[in-house]
Amino acid sequence: MKQRSNQGLTLLELILGMAISSIIIGAIILFMSAGSRGYQNAQDEISLQTEAQTIMNQIREYALEGNNIAYDGANHTLSIYHSDGNAATVTDPVEIIWFNSGDHNMYLYHTTEEQKGVILAGIGAGAVSMDKLLGEYVEGFSVAPEKFVYDRNADSGTTLTVTLSMRYNGRTFEAVEDIKLRNKIVDIP
Repeated sequence: MKQRSNQGLTLLELILGMAISSIIIGAIILFMSAGSRGYQNAQDEISLQTEAQTIMNQIREYALEGNNIAYDGANHTLSIYHSDGNAATVTDPVEIIWFNSGDHNMYLYHTTEEQKGVILAGIGAGAVSMDKLLGEYVEGFSVAPEKFVYDRNADSGTTLTVTLSMRYNGRTFEAVEDIKLRNKIVDIP
């Protein structure tokens, strides 16, 4: 008859098996967390680019149809004036785009030249209206030139440059776009 060996595992074999398993499991966890971090960084970058593009699309949409702009760098407001092609009046529509450096959001207000002062007073007081939200994650906003000068010969140009700086989860992105107004420049009342 044969005798069976009932020795089992020695303590040394058990410790060695656990050590090898720990190293393999640790490597798998490191590999998976690196992939997850890379994916999250890519998602953050895509979120920033998408948000910047959305904001720029809105600004471009209103600016293309405008007759003049006024940018106030101190209050971070861009006013886009619309006129019927004649001299601007107080009843002409105006879009006000405001960058609030306090909450890093941009807001869009539709008003008239007549009511513009009321909106700007609210903006100056820091009045935030979330239903007017245009975009988030904004770190900086600038526009050049600050306004166009009416010129019968149209020698003053009609291209504005919008610069938008964004930040989200430690990632940054800057978008710069030149927008050419399609309509004749009019004097702002």
